[in-house]
Amino acid sequence: METNADKLRRQNSIIQGIKQSSDESLILMLEEFRESGESFIIPAIIEQLFANRTEKFTLEAISFLADLKEQSCVPMLIGGIETFRNNPDISNLVSVCWQCRLSFVDELPLFFDLITTADFQTAFEAFTVIENAAEDLTSDSLSHWINFTKDAVSKASQERVGLLNEVLFVLEDFKSRA
Repeated sequence: METNADKLRRQNSIIQGIKQSSDESLILMLEEFRESGESFIIPAIIEQLFANRTEKFTLEAISFLADLKEQSCVPMLIGGIETFRNNPDISNLVSVCWQCRLSFVDELPLFFDLITTADFQTAFEAFTVIENAAEDLTSDSLSHWINFTKDAVSKASQERVGLLNEVLFVLEDFKSRA
């Protein structure tokens, strides 16, 4: 039987392997991880998503992360977004959040912040997360985010107004059905 210390050593060894592997080896590892389902590797995979890796690895890593099914992975994804928020490729990780179809209702403040402050591609990906989460919001939460969005529209650049108006439309639509 594996002790906690043995398990921790094994996990640390795997994480070091992730950091030191070639892209080709790492892509093969992703297939193994997909089957084993061990979530402790997710932060290391996210870190590699922002390392100097090939486009092929990036696409495979995004696909791997988009296949996550455990709600317990949400804090790891959010942690990655917060850590790499200023990276020009952050939209890739934000897109994973709507692709994986996990619930990000409790994380909406981050996505509303992204929709108002991030580059347009990241903001668009954040919009999709918000759109997916809107159906799970309470009437009070919908009202809060509608007011937030109206305020954001009044302060937004022309480029951002259309996207924020779309958010407003989605939120008001769900509010009318609540």
